[in-house]
Amino acid sequence: IAFDGEPIGKFQDESELQLRERESLKITVTDQVTDIPTVGFFNQREELRSSALVEILSTLFIVLVWFFGVSAFAGPVMTLVVIPIERMVRLLSMLMLDPLGYQSTPRYKKFVSEEDEVSK
Repeated sequence: IAFDGEPIGKFQDESELQLRERESLKITVTDQVTDIPTVGFFNQREELRSSALVEILSTLFIVLVWFFGVSAFAGPVMTLVVIPIERMVRLLSMLMLDPLGYQSTPRYKKFVSEEDEVSK
């Protein structure tokens, strides 16, 4: 970088910093009177790294919340939905085999005793 031909600092262009394309920002400002361009390179590596870290941590947080939510939701669903449907299917299969005398079968008596155990 030079001011009136004298260097005032070491110029580091984009290749000296070894930045990826998305890690550097190039801004060119052109003076309207003299038509001389001024080019500035800005290093955005730290900002990109910190935003990537935030995205990774938020993804892990969402996965953990999802995992514990599913775990907490699966138990009541089994108890309140799946088990009663399975019991209903078993009862219907007993009714299909013997529509009038199903209550006197050992299979139905076992079914009722299981219901008593569940309700306790």
